[in-house]
Amino acid sequence: MMIKNITGQKFGRLTAIKNVGKLSKDSRVGLYYWLCKCDCGNKKNIQGSLLRRGVTKSCGCLAKEILLGRNITHGLTPRNNHPRIYNTWSSMKARCNRMNLPEYRFYGALGIKVCKRWNSFENFLEDMGKSYEQHCKDFGIKQTTIDRIDGTKGYSPENCRWATKVIQAGNMKSNVFFEIDGQRKHMAEWSRIYKICNKVVSARVKSGWTIIRALTEKPFIGKNQFS
Repeated sequence: MMIKNITGQKFGRLTAIKNVGKLSKDSRVGLYYWLCKCDCGNKKNIQGSLLRRGVTKSCGCLAKEILLGRNITHGLTPRNNHPRIYNTWSSMKARCNRMNLPEYRFYGALGIKVCKRWNSFENFLEDMGKSYEQHCKDFGIKQTTIDRIDGTKGYSPENCRWATKVIQAGNMKSNVFFEIDGQRKHMAEWSRIYKICNKVVSARVKSGWTIIRALTEKPFIGKNQFS
């Protein structure tokens, strides 16, 4: 098998020094490693395919620098050696790839995939880290969730954003939208604005009520409110 010579080539912060062949820990066919020197001075053996595809760009120092550069009060402090944004990345990949998870039928089974670039946490952090910090600052950590702008497409830099739980719920394909006074919003958002339980509004609409009546009429104790 012909091995492409990448000696001297630079991949992100890594410069390929020499081919070191297959490592004993990895016997898969066609996987060859290169000894690389990082700009920070560290040396590390990296799979050649990961270098050429741009998946690995440093010895690991880049992700650490990005993490250290963030405000630790906004959720990027490692917890059990894993920052919260890492857990988001890990869960995103799991529901698209792990068939044994209950969530898989709503993601991976429907063709929802994670883009190749985001197979690396380092790349995910580089693309989404700054916006994550800002969203946490504006809305809080618990209200910062990853959301696909187009629910029919997968996870990628072009199709993802950070969103509150209400906004994310409104982006689900199962949500019903209504227009009131020229404004189009999903039912959950209208329920929040009118300060009424979304389940009550949903039940009323299914019973034939108009959206305005469902949002504005108060329930009567001891009376069938859906009549």
